[in-house]
Amino acid sequence: MRSSIRKFILVYLLLTVGLTATITAFLNFYLVRKEIHKHLDKIINTTTVAYKALHEKKVDHNTTIQSVIADQYKARIELEEKIALYDLIIIIFSFPISGFIIWLIIGYGIKSLENLASALANRAEYNLNPVNIHKLPKELKPVVDELNNLLSRLKEGFERETRFAADAAHELRTPLAALKAQAQVALNTIDLNEKNTALQKVIASVDRNTHIVQQLLTMSKLVPDGYNNNELSDVNLPKVAKEILALLAPDAINNHIDLEFICNEKVADFYGNATAIGILLRNLVANSINCSHPNSNVIVKVEQIKDKVVLEVIDNGPGISDEIKERVFERFFRALGNKKPGSGLGLAIVKQIADLHNAKITLSSRPNGTGLIVRVFFISKTRITGKHK
Repeated sequence: MRSSIRKFILVYLLLTVGLTATITAFLNFYLVRKEIHKHLDKIINTTTVAYKALHEKKVDHNTTIQSVIADQYKARIELEEKIALYDLIIIIFSFPISGFIIWLIIGYGIKSLENLASALANRAEYNLNPVNIHKLPKELKPVVDELNNLLSRLKEGFERETRFAADAAHELRTPLAALKAQAQVALNTIDLNEKNTALQKVIASVDRNTHIVQQLLTMSKLVPDGYNNNELSDVNLPKVAKEILALLAPDAINNHIDLEFICNEKVADFYGNATAIGILLRNLVANSINCSHPNSNVIVKVEQIKDKVVLEVIDNGPGISDEIKERVFERFFRALGNKKPGSGLGLAIVKQIADLHNAKITLSSRPNGTGLIVRVFFISKTRITGKHK
């Protein structure tokens, strides 16, 4: 059963007014009753003096005059009852009038709410623009602000879905065409070696497409609303780094890269999502392994600098020029001449995770001019973990 705000306010206002009027009437009756007696007594005293003066009797210390002027007590009671009755009649007749006036006032007050409901009902389903709050009463603004926040999140969600579909179509169109071409070559050729080569290219293309899809899915999940309080906890960065390095060790061995981990001091925890931090670290290290020259090393360093936990990944690759340092965080961006396999999404994912944790990323070149140093600064907590080696 739907309740009416207008009826609710009206009933409680009338009850409040009625209770207040009743209490006032009773208090008025007893207070006025005393005033009536006091006033009548004063009238009688005045009448007595006038009566004495009327008889023109000389009054001295040797003469005693006794005059008695009295009224009927019943008359006083009747007067009190009339006053009480008039108060009651006024209250009874004022109730409907007050109720009607209150009804009109409440209706005028909630008209803005009805206008808001009408405006929302007449909106197109694809219109997720914020609701204008300039003409709304201040009591409704908190509700509309939250509604606008919800509309904004919905709009961002739909934009992410659209962007995901566009990115997937953009990035998978060419590989799928190449995959089809290699499959046709393998199907039509008679030469066994040529068939095997084509099939190997098919497998490599499938692996690349799988990697792209995984990266796109990762990016679609990296949004503020994607994490709830149950997924946020104290992140022990040295522990996460060791786990990721162990996971990527086979890739490093296949590329003849040595992985080195440095953390020889106490490091504080920071508040965040451990899974997302693992993805950030995995992308940075995997990118360094992919870009480094064979028989070189990739260094992962974790240290405490004042109130910051600093993650540092150092490689021996070609590095990044100053002109493209800002662009490397864009989706699908790849430097000209880079023939290394990749989707162009790794650093975009790193930047997105860093932004979710209010972390800062810097890129710099190694002192010898070869290689890249990536630093990520996380805001640490006051509690310090144990020593990590």
